[in-house]
Formats: sequence, structure tokens, C-alpha cells
Amino acid sequence: MKLFLCNNLRLGVSCAENLSIPLSHEWTEKRNDKFRELLDTADREGVQCCVFTGKLFGTPHVPESLADVLFDAVRIHEDLPVVAYVSEPEYRRLTARGDMPANLHLITQEKEAVYTDGAAEIAAAEDGILFRASDMPEAFLIRDVAGAFFDGAKRLPGFEPAGFEEAADGTYGYTVITTGSGGYTAEPAGGARFTYKDAVIVNDPEDTAEDLAEKADSVLADADKNTFLRLTVRGTTAFGTLIDSEALKNHLLKTVFYAEVYDNTSMEVDRSALENDISLQSEFVRLALRDESLSETERSRLISCGWNALNGKEGAGK
Repeated sequence: MKLFLCNNLRLGVSCAENLSIPLSHEWTEKRNDKFRELLDTADREGVQCCVFTGKLFGTPHVPESLADVLFDAVRIHEDLPVVAYVSEPEYRRLTARGDMPANLHLITQEKEAVYTDGAAEIAAAEDGILFRASDMPEAFLIRDVAGAFFDGAKRLPGFEPAGFEEAADGTYGYTVITTGSGGYTAEPAGGARFTYKDAVIVNDPEDTAEDLAEKADSVLADADKNTFLRLTVRGTTAFGTLIDSEALKNHLLKTVFYAEVYDNTSMEVDRSALENDISLQSEFVRLALRDESLSETERSRLISCGWNALNGKEGAGK
């Protein structure tokens, strides 16, 4: 027989990144779409049972709309048994609705501890979920229903990361377990809907805003509208100018879902030209250069703004 497993759905979880309210709603809806597609995939795989381990919900309070997302998606696949491990409060919340799909089965340590259909038995165990299949001699255990590991070592793919940190520390998709007289095999597949990418570009003093945008585009060859991007700009800016991080971010958002731009550039300063200049502007720059409490980025911004202000110019970026 075949079982379909996915860990930590966390329906309704909030994104760990600083999304606007409209973008947060869009991100949530795309996750919900992926959940619906996950059940479609389980149906196409011809599995006997679909099992969601770990956390079913990503919020301590399950609103009606979130229960609807779960129920409506499961109900469409009426011939596919869907088993979910839930907490006691979640169990009470879902069963109290009265419209739970007939093919959705909840197991919990406190209430319903076992699901069985004759061919398979899925039971809540003290340190995980225990699986028994009629076509294999021994049961096997998913050891940590709230976390990562099964079969003692293999990583059970999670549903979808909620930010950069999770994306760097997990595998995502689903697993199909095929049982038989010789035991079972586990085949991970799929992947995350959203990609989390860190990239670096280097600014040269002669670069214009258009040059910088072209360099940013060059690191987005494999990016799409489901990409979260953190772009760091290094290198050197011309004297008295700054990177226009906001303009570069807006340019990136034409391609990716979410972007942050970090300016780690330093400013090109001709110290020898300032040594004998007694102007207020030069003295200001010399004081800024001697201030060891400033980072390079802070010093560049201070020099640019001060220099332009003292010369009667607006302190704008490129």
C-alpha cells in the first residue's frame, strides 16, 4: 500500500518577514492553494491514505475561515482518507463544527488515538505516530510529530517555510511511503512554493541607478513571482552620492514577491584632496572620517547628506 505524508502544514501561520497587509493576504492564499494542490497530488499518486503530521494549524486560535479552508479542500477528495494529528483544543474546535468531512480523521493523545481502515492503522504514540500496514510484518514510527525526523534519521519534508530562517534549515514537499513484505520505502518529492534567496551585487563608483538595476537583474535569472529576495549591495559609491535602496527595491518587486535591499557600500573619498582645504565642507568630511563610532555605511550617508547640505544641494541617492 502507499501512504502520503507531509509535516507541519501550519495553516494560517503568519509570515516571518515584514510583509504589507495586502502581500500577507496574498502569501496566505498562495499557501492555501498549495494545500489544495497537495491533496490533488495525493489523489493522483493513488495512495490509500494521506497523513498530516506535526502542526496542522499555525495559529493558536482557529477561525471559521481557516476551518473552512481545511474542510473544503478535504471534502473534494471524498474517497481519500485524510488523517491529521491535532492538539486537544484543535480536536474540540473542529469536531464542534458539525460539518467535518466524513473522510477527515483526527487523532490526538487525549481523544481519538487510532485510525484504521483494515489495511492500515495509524495510532498516536507517546513520542510520535505509529503506522501499521497489513502488507508488512512490523510497524514503523514517526518519532517526533512536532518536528523533523522519522525512521531514526531521515528528514520528513515540511509543507512550506514561513521565512528565510526556516527555508535555510529544512526540506519541503511531501513523502510517499510504499509498504510491502520487505518493509517500506520512503520517497520524498515536491518542494516549496516560495523560494528564499540571498544575493550580493557590487557597486562601482561610476555606476548609475540603471547600471545597478542591471546588476540586480543579473542575479534574478532563476527568480519568479514567488521569490523572497534579500539583496546586499557592496562596493564603493562616488563621493557625495548614495545608493537609492528604495528605488532599487521597487525595481526588484517587478520580478519577485518580496525584496529587501541592504546598502553595505562605502564612499570613495580622496583624502589627499581634503588635507589642505580649509572650507567648512572639507572640515566636516575630515571629522566624519575620524569618527570611529560610525560604520562605513553610516559614515557614507553622513558625509553625503552633510556635504550636499553645505553645498546647497539635496542629499539624494543615485
